[in-house]
Amino acid sequence: MKAQIGSLAGAAIVLAACGTFGTASAGTVPVVCGPVEVGEGRVHTLIAMPSPSGVVACSRAYRVMAEYAAVPPGERTGPVGLSDLWTCVADPGGNPVVRCVRGAAGVDHGQWFETRPPDVP
Repeated sequence: MKAQIGSLAGAAIVLAACGTFGTASAGTVPVVCGPVEVGEGRVHTLIAMPSPSGVVACSRAYRVMAEYAAVPPGERTGPVGLSDLWTCVADPGGNPVVRCVRGAAGVDHGQWFETRPPDVP
């Protein structure tokens, strides 16, 4: 089965580069994890964002994106509930930003990350 997050070797290099910066102890600055395939052959940059709960580890963000990418495109028309209280949603458009948050509905969300296409700073 082909992984939706691109080459596993490439992912391993990216994850190694994240080191401790992709952990909750970093907490206050965004962490650029690296490239991630978001479906239909599109590649975005995966960015773990700071939150009161810290910054999600890049390895966790890649696993969540792999789970999201496995959802058929026709079922990604709104928020998509995933395992471990993660929810992802894509902005409408031709090359949408994907945002994922962790937390129960109706409460302050904890960790989150987003993807950005190459043309979005």
